[in-house]
Amino acid sequence: MKLIAQEKFSWAHNGVQVEEFEVGTEIETEDEELIKVSTSEGWTIPADVETPAVVEAPAVVETPEAVEATAAVDAPAVVEAPAVVEAPSPTKRGRAAK
Repeated sequence: MKLIAQEKFSWAHNGVQVEEFEVGTEIETEDEELIKVSTSEGWTIPADVETPAVVEAPAVVETPEAVEATAAVDAPAVVEAPAVVEAPSPTKRGRAAK
């Protein structure tokens, strides 16, 4: 079976002979364990499966309208946090200090 490596991985054939596979490497193998593990882990896909095309997102372009809309948002520049008030100590509440 032909597989295509989807990520870099290493495989120990017969538990001793280590082989490293790079992304995009075409692997010709009859090793059922390699086929089963590598496909179930997502390391490889069968060579006869079409890989989806990578679609790049369009670049972000700041149009004058977008800049104006962002500037029109009415939000305070600085928000002040409330002052921290220390709670009275439970040992001093209603008792005289010793």
